Amino acid sequence: MATALVTVRALRDQLVDRLRADLLSSRFRVGQKLGQDEVATLYGVSRTPAREAILQLRNEGLLVAAPKGGVQVAGQVDEATRGFLNGLRHLVEEHALRICLDELTDDDYAALDRIVKKMKAACKKRDDIALAEHDVAFHRYLVERSQKPTLAQLPQRLT
Repeated sequence: MATALVTVRALRDQLVDRLRADLLSSRFRVGQKLGQDEVATLYGVSRTPAREAILQLRNEGLLVAAPKGGVQVAGQVDEATRGFLNGLRHLVEEHALRICLDELTDDDYAALDRIVKKMKAACKKRDDIALAEHDVAFHRYLVERSQKPTLAQLPQRLT
């Protein structure tokens, strides 16, 4: 009998997802400087995961080097590039789903359903930040469920 694995995500990964969602939902203004102390305080974490999250999001292009050191929020990508990147994301997710579809359990469907309910609640509240956060969680769940670490690393490799 197979035992279901429970995925426990590192604090760094959770922070990356949260900060990414906040950046994508325009919680921070373009050009705003973000230091690791500020990120650590804002999200209630130590400096190490804050520094690692900043490095990850800099690699993804959501944060860029600031003129006098540190990082700042990058400008939004143009519509054509955004469409291209969304298309790539969809291809990755479709591939991940094909890999794991036959192995999804009732627990997986229940977990995805909980995420969708949170997305619906965020929509009703018009909470763009929560919606973006739950949207990322839904897609990450599928990619991680495929158990192909290379798929999860693809966004960083494209930048």
